[in-house]
Amino acid sequence: MVKDVIVLEKGRMPFVRIFLYFALGIAVRSCLPVSLLSNEFFFIVVLLAVSVFLYLNFLCKSDMSRWSSLLVFIILVLLGGLVHQFNEPRSSNNYYQYQSGVYLIGKIADEPIENDKNWRFPFQIDYIIDSLLEMKPAEGRVMLTIKKTSDVNHYFYGDQLLIPNRTTTVSKAYNPKQFDYAQYLENKNIYHQAYVEEENISLLYARKGNVIISKALQFRENLVDKFKGFIADSTALQVSSALIFGYRQDFSPDLLDAFVKTGTVHVLSVSGLHVGIVFFLLNSLLRYLDRYRNGRLVRLYIVLFAVWVYVVLTGMAPAILRAGIMISFFLVAELSGRKQNNLNTLFSSAFFILLINPKLLFDVGFQLSYTAVLGLFTMYPLLNTTFVVKHKLVNKIKQYIFISIAAQLFTAPLVLYYFNQFPNYFLLGNLFIAIPSTLLMYVGIVLAFSPFHFLNKFLGAVIEYLNEFILSGLYSVERLPYAVVSGVDFSILHVCLLYSIIVFVTLGWNKRVGLKIMLSLLLLIILVTTFYLNVFRLSTFHGIKIYNINNDFAIAFFKRGKVSLFSNVESLQHSKIKYNTWPDIERYTTINSVKFEKVKITADSTAVLKGYGLQVAIIHGEYVPPDLEDCDLILFRQNVKGRQNLNLQEAPNVPYIFDGSNTEKNVNQLIQQADSLKRSYYILKDNFSYVWSKQD
Repeated sequence: MVKDVIVLEKGRMPFVRIFLYFALGIAVRSCLPVSLLSNEFFFIVVLLAVSVFLYLNFLCKSDMSRWSSLLVFIILVLLGGLVHQFNEPRSSNNYYQYQSGVYLIGKIADEPIENDKNWRFPFQIDYIIDSLLEMKPAEGRVMLTIKKTSDVNHYFYGDQLLIPNRTTTVSKAYNPKQFDYAQYLENKNIYHQAYVEEENISLLYARKGNVIISKALQFRENLVDKFKGFIADSTALQVSSALIFGYRQDFSPDLLDAFVKTGTVHVLSVSGLHVGIVFFLLNSLLRYLDRYRNGRLVRLYIVLFAVWVYVVLTGMAPAILRAGIMISFFLVAELSGRKQNNLNTLFSSAFFILLINPKLLFDVGFQLSYTAVLGLFTMYPLLNTTFVVKHKLVNKIKQYIFISIAAQLFTAPLVLYYFNQFPNYFLLGNLFIAIPSTLLMYVGIVLAFSPFHFLNKFLGAVIEYLNEFILSGLYSVERLPYAVVSGVDFSILHVCLLYSIIVFVTLGWNKRVGLKIMLSLLLLIILVTTFYLNVFRLSTFHGIKIYNINNDFAIAFFKRGKVSLFSNVESLQHSKIKYNTWPDIERYTTINSVKFEKVKITADSTAVLKGYGLQVAIIHGEYVPPDLEDCDLILFRQNVKGRQNLNLQEAPNVPYIFDGSNTEKNVNQLIQQADSLKRSYYILKDNFSYVWSKQD
């Protein structure tokens, strides 16, 4: 087989196994209750396993090498669990939820996000103050939202604040396919949130965070302000700031949607490509140093320092950290003259990142970043060497096409699972955006550090032109028929099957092993069969779904791909409808095909909703109408007086639904009445959406 197929490079790849065993330990520990095992237990078990390993390999005279691999596996799995345990704030006795207090003192842990109404940022707790005003050490993070009362106050990374201790748990994703914000925060060690008015906050010290990060963020703010002075067009400013600095605070949702639907959103997330451009630019400019004594060493240190300055400057996202560590390994290997294994370098960078922050294993950006590079290191060489083109220009185009295919193929299972959609024209979008986005970044870097006003005005105009060219192309691709496949119902099983197929095809193609190809075909048949059985199940569904959107309501009627949605909110574009119901409804039909009707219900009244031969009665307050005979479900809302009579003589024995608009006290009263009447009921308040299927 050809030499540049990296997946088959000879030599050991220890970090591949080290990463896999270590990641397994993190995953297993994350599934166990926090209180189940203590830090001391993990530490003692790891120490015991290491001691046994050292004894068998260095002190025992008999040949125990066959046990070494098993012990290494056990040690690494336990080490992954230990690192996860130490990184988990709830495993500490000082966790703030385990203490009682009226005030919290802590620091802003990341760059604050500002909008018209609020400031929002993670808040790292350092102390808790009890009712006797005694200050005690505390740990933990909360997602803090500060309601603006004026435009005077501004918050920055590292500011130390005193806030009232009014934290609440983050609501789970109660609707099918809804984005799980609670899980997203948990992956960042945040389990609670707080909403505080600005007048209830005291600034104790300004910018007391990590000095390096604080200076880097200030430097980035200055550069973004400089861009604002020379780039008049707002969209060009948004794109260039996101592309070069990873600054996306002012990014428009509609603009982001265009990048997502064309499969080019990766250019907005400062990633390995961007770090690679910085590396390539500096490495090329400083090559002349190799002619001098110790010049190679000087070049290494300059490039390494510049790369890590850029990594810190852009917020140290997982993709940036991965690229920074990989390039560091590459530069050290170049200096030592040793040949490196790309897969080993890739997995070693992942191992060291997880060693610092193990919960990044569950971060979507981390997963997409590493799977994309894994595709470049495995599938791309196979494609590139199988299809040989001699013409230089055509060969360059071919290589970029294969790079896009390899990266998109390895990230496709995750994209389908997390986002339930796939951009059909990703090749066209990536080919169109490749050169202009690279040029825009080069021009932007020059603008960032140029001291010449006349040159900066010219560079700002060039950026605006390049941005206009990029967006016109992306909007054209977005408007093409079937640009995006939405509503894809991809499960964990499908993800595992598809990755197994990709792995077996890659290995079988690489080694010319027909058995692996046949196995991949068998798995493909299983994948397609299970996927389309689920599609058939969804397409034939006839029933009702009552979604959980807190105090409001959204009720959908389904019949064989047709959907009617009723709600008390203004429109189908309302944020509560868009984020809570769209991901599920898109599995049945397109959003443009949904029939939406706003329902107005006054106090002490009832409405009967009808759709596709099904009926739902909404009882609002205490009034009960006499026409409930044909209803399939009865929804009780805002029965705040707690005197609702559930003995509905006209109503059939159908389920009662108590939604989030009812108080806790009233829900308990309704439950008691329903139990006394021996009627079935479902509590929608703080619970998953209710699904009722009609038996045709």
